This record gives sequence, C-alpha cells and structure tokens, in this order.
Amino acid sequence: MILNLRQRLVLAVSEKNNFTDKEVVLLSQELDVYILEYQKKTFHKELQKIKISH
Repeated sequence: MILNLRQRLVLAVSEKNNFTDKEVVLLSQELDVYILEYQKKTFHKELQKIKISH
C-alpha cells in the first residue's frame, strides 16, 4: 500500500508540476498516515523484542 501510494504521489507531482496541488497534498497526507502506522508497528515489534530479551 505504501509503495503504491508513493508511486501515485510521484506521478501526481510529475503531472501537476505543483507540490501544493490539492490531489498531491491529499495523496501526501494519506501516505503520511500509512507511514506512521508502519513505523508504530515496527517500533512496537522492536520494543517487544527488547522486553523479551531482558
């Protein structure tokens, strides 16, 4: 999902040639949400590993 959104964002920026275009901003914001979710999951997995090893 992240890679797909990233590709769509790159394409939108390329087509619109404008980082502040409404579609570009919306795609960027949606991508931010997924990236944050992924980072949280990854952080919690690493935290669990640390807790288990101690």
